[in-house]
Amino acid sequence: QGDSALFGIRGFNLLVNGGYNKRACFWDFTRHLDRVDAMLMTHLGTDNIFGLKTVLQRKCLENIHPHIGYLYFNALEKLNLLPPEQEGDGDSNKKSSLLINLTEEANKIVQMAKQLGISPHPCSRSATAANCEPVNLYHKLGHGSLDMYVLNPVTDSKELKELYHLWSKQACNFGT
Repeated sequence: QGDSALFGIRGFNLLVNGGYNKRACFWDFTRHLDRVDAMLMTHLGTDNIFGLKTVLQRKCLENIHPHIGYLYFNALEKLNLLPPEQEGDGDSNKKSSLLINLTEEANKIVQMAKQLGISPHPCSRSATAANCEPVNLYHKLGHGSLDMYVLNPVTDSKELKELYHLWSKQACNFGT
């Protein structure tokens, strides 16, 4: 369960989110594909982050299919990573191993994607444009094209700035 969907047309596959299981719910199907042309992470939440993280981890460890083309994800450009010795010094600062820090999980996804040579592409709509500008995902002569229209968030919106601010502060949780 959780959020995950795979859309495909001849010659193009788009994976949206990854579900909440540590064993990716889409893995049995996508591992037979040669390529997932694009992955879209719509938000940072426990309902969609772990499946993508697991696949990226596995791809970092061994060269397996599918190849991943692009990652569309509003990621923080510069990660503020705490050194391991500062993460939990003393009993008062220890965190339960059952608590999930979405900031840490998102940082791991960004790091693994970059290790695989995939830079997260931001997904936001321009506030100044009269119409939504499409992101062309696929174009093949004689077959057509596929465009993605980002409706929300708006570039430089209060919500997106707040997400980046909380992420940069290494907040333990933030609204999804």
